[in-house]
Amino acid sequence: MTGAATPLGTGLDANERGLWAFQQLVPHRGVSNVATAIEVSGPARWWPVRRALELVVARHPALRRSFPAVNGVPVRREHRPDEVDVEVEVHQAEPGELAADLRRFAARPFELGEPPLVRAGLFIPGPDQHVICVVAHHIVTDAASLDTVLTDLRRAYLALSGGHEPPIAAPVPSRARSGQDESAVRYWRERLAGFDATGMRLEESAASPEEPAFSGAELDRVLTVPADMLAGLRRRCRATDSAILLAAFYLVLHEHGAAPDAVVGVMMDTRPEDAGDVGHHDVGYHVATVPLRVSLNGRAGFADLVARVSGEIVTGRENGAMPFELLATARPDRSEPAWWRGALVRHCYNFRPERTSDEPLGDGSRFRDVHTGLSRFDLELVVQPVAGTLRVGLQYATEIHDAAFAERFLDRFKLALDQAVADPGLALADFDLRTARDRHVVTVANRTAVPWPAPPTVLDMIVKAARDRPDAVAITQDGRATTYGRLMSAAATVRDAVLSHGRADHPLVAVAAPRGAGTAAAAIGVWAAGGCYVPLDPGHPPRRLLQQLDEAGCALVVGGDDIPPRCLDGRIRVPLPDPATAAGTGPDRFEYGPAPADPAYVIFTSGSTGRPKGVRLTHRNLANVVRHFTAELGLDASVAMTWLTTFAFDISTLELCLPLAVGGRVVVAPDESAARPAELLDLIVRERVSVIQATPTTWRLVAEHGTGRLTGRTILCGGEPLPSRLAGRLLATGARVFNVYGPTETTIWSTTTEITDPDARITIGRPIANTTVDIVDQRGRPRPVGLAGELCIGGAGVASGYHGRPDLTAERFGNGARLGRHYRTGDRARWLPDGTIELLGRADRQVKIRAHRIELGEVEAALETHPDVTTAAAIVVGDSAADTRITAFVVADRAGLETELWNHVSEVLPGYAVPSGITVLDALPTTANGKVDYRALAARPAGPPARGDHRNGAEATDETEAALIALWRSVLGRPDLGRDANFFLSGGHSLLAARLAQIASDTFGTPLTMGAVFRAPTPAAFATLVRKEAGR
Repeated sequence: MTGAATPLGTGLDANERGLWAFQQLVPHRGVSNVATAIEVSGPARWWPVRRALELVVARHPALRRSFPAVNGVPVRREHRPDEVDVEVEVHQAEPGELAADLRRFAARPFELGEPPLVRAGLFIPGPDQHVICVVAHHIVTDAASLDTVLTDLRRAYLALSGGHEPPIAAPVPSRARSGQDESAVRYWRERLAGFDATGMRLEESAASPEEPAFSGAELDRVLTVPADMLAGLRRRCRATDSAILLAAFYLVLHEHGAAPDAVVGVMMDTRPEDAGDVGHHDVGYHVATVPLRVSLNGRAGFADLVARVSGEIVTGRENGAMPFELLATARPDRSEPAWWRGALVRHCYNFRPERTSDEPLGDGSRFRDVHTGLSRFDLELVVQPVAGTLRVGLQYATEIHDAAFAERFLDRFKLALDQAVADPGLALADFDLRTARDRHVVTVANRTAVPWPAPPTVLDMIVKAARDRPDAVAITQDGRATTYGRLMSAAATVRDAVLSHGRADHPLVAVAAPRGAGTAAAAIGVWAAGGCYVPLDPGHPPRRLLQQLDEAGCALVVGGDDIPPRCLDGRIRVPLPDPATAAGTGPDRFEYGPAPADPAYVIFTSGSTGRPKGVRLTHRNLANVVRHFTAELGLDASVAMTWLTTFAFDISTLELCLPLAVGGRVVVAPDESAARPAELLDLIVRERVSVIQATPTTWRLVAEHGTGRLTGRTILCGGEPLPSRLAGRLLATGARVFNVYGPTETTIWSTTTEITDPDARITIGRPIANTTVDIVDQRGRPRPVGLAGELCIGGAGVASGYHGRPDLTAERFGNGARLGRHYRTGDRARWLPDGTIELLGRADRQVKIRAHRIELGEVEAALETHPDVTTAAAIVVGDSAADTRITAFVVADRAGLETELWNHVSEVLPGYAVPSGITVLDALPTTANGKVDYRALAARPAGPPARGDHRNGAEATDETEAALIALWRSVLGRPDLGRDANFFLSGGHSLLAARLAQIASDTFGTPLTMGAVFRAPTPAAFATLVRKEAGR
């Protein structure tokens, strides 16, 4: 509403208030400036420019306004022409610097309290050329007004340059302002109720900086759309060109990640339609950025979208144009650092009518657009018809997007327009916005075919290496060496034992043992018998081992005395062989091996229902990944690689097979060495290890001690996202660093990249040999470069499926024209323009904690097996990868269950999957559709959960307990803990448990492992274990 006039000034209208408020937020940036220019042939003339500008300012009252604050309240003052001193600056410009000079001139801010809010610059790049640039603040002008100013300036300049006094046009009266501001505010607030502005952040956008500079850039294109086809689209949609192009903008934004409930700020001219010629030349800010809310339904046709957009435009006009700036400042969204940018409108659309006159100022002169180098919006699409074409400019915030993104966006806008013109009824979900460049990038990245030479399986490779050098060392462990001959002889005893129990096709044989030469011989022996081994960790809870044995249907279990007796009920134990006592003639006894298509091993991963799932991998799968890394790393018989990972974890297979396949050496790392970096590095140096594979969690510990001790070695880092800071620390050690990625279902690793630049974006690289990758949407259609989708992997590494689970196999594995047989990973990723892949996280509720893949549904299922639990929810918390842990919430029939529940799930889940905190609630929060609201759980106030009897702060009974209580308190940062404090329910996790075990070992001089903390998680229980170990 226009304020009443006072001696001090007049109150501001809605447009002015919004722009004035915005200027206060960024007073030192000309974010609200608008500029244009004309290039003129001939010598520069300063005086005619200045006099022409004086006449223009005198004619248009808006250019003589100022907006000072009086007692903190902004007012509008209109000054007489003789009170305004116009400014024309002269700049000698180098031709190559002209654009930058104009941009700096246009971006310089105005002081709103000092008139005039317009200035001109005369730029002289040469003796026979000059450029006149006009800059004004948006509060007194808009694009159409600036054209009027430039037209008036042109006429006056031509007359004055010719020595004539220009005809002084009559002043243009200011149009009366609308008084419907408050009703407009009401309407738009109701229309935007419930809108989530965060849904308009695009996938490729960077986070808004806390103090944005509003830096911007512009990309211009001329698009040619056949006039007859565009006219046909207008007739079909019964809509204007502006509405059609706006609909295409909504579509392309949605393709780039904007939510289907979308808001775009649309520039609307607020001049009344009956304003007449004089009214249309009324200079001022006669536009408003109207936030139009449109719902996109993928099944609807493009013409339907145009109809919805047209309706919103009409409704928006009928209810009064409300400037975005005022709404933004009236309703801040502090969740966005630069909230005034993202509170309501992140993206803007501006359709400008074709210029009625593009007359030059003189022969060889022309208009020139000037960009301020600033941007209020993430994206602003400016469209203007020009001589039968469309001139399209994309202005973008350079803090949010880069030039390559802008190029791709406009390419896809043109594709969307072409497809809409060709078929107006095309469903939104059926638009294909992949450019020719997108297709080329993916095609080149997937050119991975490599014909491997014989022998065809890893077993064949190991047998060949053993025959070539039977006396060479194959495995070293604790100072003991096992030759290839003895390894193969020990393997033969397992082969014979398996065959003695029947010759079933590809029997599944469990190997439940820690890493070592005997375990390696067992795996090789099972293969030699035509069998498929199932690696199990005897340290896992007996109930979980039983689940896996039952799921696999194993009748034979190869292992030592540490297999829980209950796991052997109804099964036959085959003793773990001891290569030290085996004869050295083993290689000659291996005459026949498995075929490439035969199963090699079944390895269990977490299952969302609580039932573990066994992934069945073939010899062809394994041979391909071994061959690839042999070639990429340039390995030969001189290689020595650590066997660091537990045998039941799939990457352990590479640590065992990669060196043996080339006749190299496996160096078995002691248990817990991953958590003891100094000991691990000593082993690496002592054993001359050349290749080390570990997770980022392990490398984070090792990097602190690795300077100078990893130089010249090769590092494989995978199983979790690699933070860029860690990549830099690893490179600083002097090692070659490879980031590797792959799910168990596609055989260990499927993509790889060597990290060479610590400051470059971390990617998972490109597909390995004979592997193809696709990134698809929910319908399985390939996504354009830069846009997120589900990562699918095809090729030689794809497993044959889940053992005994045809339903699950059908759900996760598929066949398609592009990839053939493939696996849907559930990971979100995107192609980058260079053909590498960036991993973006999970699409489901599967998580990785310290490289262990965990289905949160399995954790919930385990909790719900307790008779007093009615429902459970598990989430991941933690500020960093090293601090990531699971915490659970349950609804139970009685209180005080935390410790009991922890003990209960510890019998079912491996230690890394046991929640570090369990909280009993009266009810789980739910979303509007009745589902568990995991966001609400994650937003609960930080702090430890309720603890029951484990927190009671009971005093120590002896010095051992006192020392352990102090240790618990130190490691967990919890001064309130007592002798019954459960380590994990008090905020601990496996990495902290490893640290605690190491400190306890040093304190008491007794070897204690991380597993001891799981078995005895309270100071009182751990003290009993310490006394027992000390008494041995």
